[in-house]
Order: sequence, then structure tokens, then C-alpha cells
Amino acid sequence: ALDADFMKREHSEVLSQAVKDYPENVVLLEAIGTLSMQRNDHQQAIGIYQQVVELEPRRVRALNNLAIALAETPGRERDGLQYVDQAIKLVGGNPELLDTRGTVLLRAKDYDLAIEAFSQAMELSKDPRFQFHKIQALVGKGDHNAAAKLWKSLDRENLNPRGLTANERDSLEELAKRYDGSAAVQQ
Repeated sequence: ALDADFMKREHSEVLSQAVKDYPENVVLLEAIGTLSMQRNDHQQAIGIYQQVVELEPRRVRALNNLAIALAETPGRERDGLQYVDQAIKLVGGNPELLDTRGTVLLRAKDYDLAIEAFSQAMELSKDPRFQFHKIQALVGKGDHNAAAKLWKSLDRENLNPRGLTANERDSLEELAKRYDGSAAVQQ
């Protein structure tokens, strides 16, 4: 069942019933999975994305989002690697998938491989999320000089906090305090 704290009870009930009525509608399931991620209900998101992947094993968005949900689940961080790697095999190393791969590795504390994945994503796109994620990996590795240098060039004006997980928004705030003493996140 969907959380009534996130939306009106009647909407939650309608969506829950829709999932029951249309268990093979991958578009609906992906949307509910995304909603679950936004609510930080990673367990529900994992179950829904696994259902989508069982129905359509080549569905790249579901593979990517399943990897992210697993990476955000303590004790299951590395489990997401197989899904993002499967997506990369299907469509190649686009920046979004490389960023997801880096995020999975970051959460698994494999900082060197995470930095490599984020660097590859940054070569292909100027999206500031990729740079932010690389800064997180550098901090995790303990390379604060490189993190501080990269922080100074981070385009925070175009870094949309709504595109970050709750944990990432917290990290952004902590990094802002560490490297420039200012608040970074504008909700």
C-alpha cells in the first residue's frame, strides 16, 4: 500500500488498486516505483522494479532505478551493480548509467571505481550531478584537496536538489558547510 503521508488517502488507495488491477502494466509499475523512491520507500521500489524487470528484462529505466533503490538500501548497496551493468550492456555507457554505476560503487564504498565511473560520465555530459557525485567519492576516499578543488567549480546554480535523493541533499548541505560555509540546498 502507498503511504498516505505522501498523498491524499484516496489517491493512495487508487494507485494501490491500480497496481493490483494491472500487475503487468510496466509503465504504471515504473511510475509507482518512482513515486516510492521519491518517498524514500526503497523496499517498495525494489519490489516494484523487480516486478518490471521480470516482465521486461531489457527495460533500461527499470534496471537503472532498481540499481539506485538497492544502492540506497543499507546492506544491499553492491546488489545494484548487476542491474546497472546489465543496462550498460544493453545501451552502452551513457552518462546517466555511468553515474548510476558510480553511485552504486560509492554507496558500496568502492571509491576508486566510483571516481572512475563519475569521471567517464563527466566526459560525456556537463550535468553538475555527476561532478557532485564525484566530489562525494573523493571525500569518501579521503582526498579532501581534490574534493575542495572540484567543489569550487561545481555549478550549484544548475544542480537541482529535487534530482537528488534525500541522502544526497544532506550530503550537499554538509559539503557546502565544509567547503564554503554556506547553505547549498534551496528546496
